[in-house]
Amino acid sequence: MNPDEMRKCFREKAQEVIKQVKDYLEFEFSILSIIGMNLSPSCGVEITKGKGIILGIDRDTSEKEGPGVFIEELMKLIKEEAIENVPIFGVRRILPEEEGVEKQLEQIKTHLN
Repeated sequence: MNPDEMRKCFREKAQEVIKQVKDYLEFEFSILSIIGMNLSPSCGVEITKGKGIILGIDRDTSEKEGPGVFIEELMKLIKEEAIENVPIFGVRRILPEEEGVEKQLEQIKTHLN
């Protein structure tokens, strides 16, 4: 699959999420945040790793600033649809033996308040 076809697949999935967001907003629900998984090549928000691999454009596995492919498409659709007040927040997977779980939970709480 070429990069444009792959991006199209992610955009179609993002359109499903946007439809749900619009439905919730239509019924006056508040959306606190969309949460992505940093380092994911598709769902990273602030940082990704290996995005070029899933698009088939390179083999670089280093960490890069910026969103993953799915989150990029989601952000584009939010802008195109003029949807406001739906923040996107990235978290990093932390294994049970790693330190930082408490700090990450505090970041999430702070972001949502």
